Amino acid sequence: MARMKQILLMLIAVVMVGCGKKDESAPQVEQKLPQSGVIKEQEVDPKAPSPTTSTKPEPQAKPKESTEEEIPLSEAAKQKIARAESGDADAQYGLAVDYREGIGLAKDAGKSAKWFRKAAEQGHADAQCNLAVIYKNGEGVEKDLKEAVKWYRKAAEQGDAMAQFGLGSRYENGEGVEKDLKEAVKWYRKAADQGFAFAQDSLRFMYTFGEGVLEDRVTAYAWCSIAAANGNALSKKYKGSIAKELTSAQIAQAEALVKEMIRKNPKLLKKKE
Repeated sequence: MARMKQILLMLIAVVMVGCGKKDESAPQVEQKLPQSGVIKEQEVDPKAPSPTTSTKPEPQAKPKESTEEEIPLSEAAKQKIARAESGDADAQYGLAVDYREGIGLAKDAGKSAKWFRKAAEQGHADAQCNLAVIYKNGEGVEKDLKEAVKWYRKAAEQGDAMAQFGLGSRYENGEGVEKDLKEAVKWYRKAADQGFAFAQDSLRFMYTFGEGVLEDRVTAYAWCSIAAANGNALSKKYKGSIAKELTSAQIAQAEALVKEMIRKNPKLLKKKE
């Protein structure tokens, strides 16, 4: 079943380090350096409340308003600019975050995109993921879904969970790439295996409706349980509804499956802070 996707923005203090942290479900932004939280992608609760509706949100970045206001440069900002101009990828990434969020500098989407690209071209996964979101939303650059897919893929292949989720979403929706539900499931699974709750909820949906996989409500309930345990709002919302469609024996089977999945891969559950 086809699903409408919504696009929003969310702050995550985890990984601008992992575009690890958003697209039409809900991503977020994270960063390695100043952990101020740039926006990558995030998931949004759909308006249609039915647990069997084919509408699943996906993470994403929300454009920020830029300002022409001049901000005196601090010594720290001057040093970061100098490091970035000398080719330091982490400094370039940090500078991109600062321009995007207006941290010690006037907000400037164009300069933010410029420095994300410089860091991304050096293989900086967080910058690659954020650059993907920038191209997806057209922030400081002309919107280009194919270019977005290119950078999502580069970051995803480095193991960035948010980028894997974002790439899966592109395949699910056919945005910038030919629609391929099996490929979507593949990338959702990679992100889900790292404990990325949005991807886990996506698998809940895929197994519920048989998209890219055989319909399997027991496995759907298992992924729903894991995503809910990781705090995913949609899985928390739909867990009870899915349970009503299962027999007590099937629920017991799903609960046993959850235990076995976590035993094999403890990373499925995020550590509580």
